[in-house]
Amino acid sequence: MKVSAAFLTALCFMVLGAGCQKKQEFVYNAPQETSYSREPDNPDAALEEQLRSGSVQMAAASDSIQAALDEAKRVVKKLSGDAKESAQDVVDFLDSAGEGVADAAAEPPDGAAIKKDFSAADDERKKRIATGNDAYKDMEEALGTVTDMKGQVDGLSSLEKLVTLAIDDLGDAIEAYGGKVESEADSEPSK
Repeated sequence: MKVSAAFLTALCFMVLGAGCQKKQEFVYNAPQETSYSREPDNPDAALEEQLRSGSVQMAAASDSIQAALDEAKRVVKKLSGDAKESAQDVVDFLDSAGEGVADAAAEPPDGAAIKKDFSAADDERKKRIATGNDAYKDMEEALGTVTDMKGQVDGLSSLEKLVTLAIDDLGDAIEAYGGKVESEADSEPSK
């Protein structure tokens, strides 16, 4: 079998040409702001799940806040003077947090409402996150007051534990809604 020189030359140019293709350029695209690690396949279903899960978690936080509030009211009855005023401040912070959390734990929009107006449902989710964060800051104030009182008043460990549990539950609820906990410590300027 005889192969012509022209055929071999053409074959060599084809092989060389295939290896000399233009290199692809890669462009970095910055990620978009979202509460998802990756864009969900079904945004309506993902939002519905966040609203449902957040609502359930917020209801649990509401129960925890109520338990802390009941304990704080019990403590107030036993105290007098400045200690009683401080304990009443704790009651007021817990009461304020509880009111906000009750609103954020309300029945969320269902799948049909989300499909009808996704933007309004997402705004509701964001509103619930903001309400949760406001309550979180009230809870931090309550815990700070309890911690300050521990040096003057005995028997506050139960109240401190209940307030701490409520703070943890509230943080879980905010995250279940796809939000980020905004702590008072985060917003204070560095010294």
